[in-house]
Amino acid sequence: MSILSKTNKTVILLATYNGEQYLSEQLDSIIDQSYRNWTLLIRDDGSTDNTLSVINKYLLLDDRLQLFKDNIGSTGSAERNFNLLCSEALKRNFDYYFFSDQDDIWHKEKINVFINKITAAEQANKKRPLLLYSDLTVIDEHENVIHDSFMCYQGLKNENNKPLETLLTQNYVTGCAMMVNQSLLKMASPFPDNIIMHDWWLALCTSTTGKIIYIDKPLIDYRQHSANVVGAKGFWSRINPFVKGVILHWIEGNEQFLSTITQSKTLYQWLAHHEQDDERDEVMNLVNRYSLLLSLGRFKRIARVFKLGVGRQNLIMQIAFLIRVFFMSPNNKND
Repeated sequence: MSILSKTNKTVILLATYNGEQYLSEQLDSIIDQSYRNWTLLIRDDGSTDNTLSVINKYLLLDDRLQLFKDNIGSTGSAERNFNLLCSEALKRNFDYYFFSDQDDIWHKEKINVFINKITAAEQANKKRPLLLYSDLTVIDEHENVIHDSFMCYQGLKNENNKPLETLLTQNYVTGCAMMVNQSLLKMASPFPDNIIMHDWWLALCTSTTGKIIYIDKPLIDYRQHSANVVGAKGFWSRINPFVKGVILHWIEGNEQFLSTITQSKTLYQWLAHHEQDDERDEVMNLVNRYSLLLSLGRFKRIARVFKLGVGRQNLIMQIAFLIRVFFMSPNNKND
């Protein structure tokens, strides 16, 4: 067990909504963790199935599980649900924050591995904002393995040298495989309205002020099923023109590209409210120049992309990104 098992305060944030089908397996996998010193804080977003009945049953079984209730009711999104959970957890002054989906299965050593990794990382500077995330195993509804590595399946990789240049255009950090320390969460929350997802936002904030640490090991079974909010889509299936839905993927990609422009403007405003130094000025310049991409003529946009070094993680997706940069109009329509 980690050397911090008796001293740190660790919370797992679980956002639920109509998750009765797989929720028990997820809760069992958390309760069965080898690392024991944690609190599970759950917020339900107005489920209409038996999710709350499942939660109430487990509340009686383990006093480390707590149901957070407020007067807000349904928020309508996982990001807003997690936003409320984060605000409540920060009030309780936890040290470390895990994020959990309602339909996965955590490997027994998951929390222990993360705690030991962050312990080592904080030895040099305990106040440094940190985000840790791991790989995942992709499984189907019946727990059959689809792929041993979520990162490979999605065509993703961790960026050690220039994470911001990638994160401005795409996210490679998976929320349910993520842990952050208090320094980061205090700084990055409450989550602004104009962001794409909470995990992407936290990764962006970390890339500008702290450090992202990748654990190259699957520590979660990520369940892929028809009701996933985001879901894992194999890289080749997304770009194969003979696969049904490829046009839809292209349209979704266009919408996401436009959302990254809006999100980068939000990030620039966020950075402006934090203490500045020479290094931060350079970061702000990069973020601002990306956020203003669509204000330029088409050829100048392409030139700026190459000058900034922003883009996607593989050649095919980068080509698609450049096509979007060239043809997209600033009024959210394609020419």
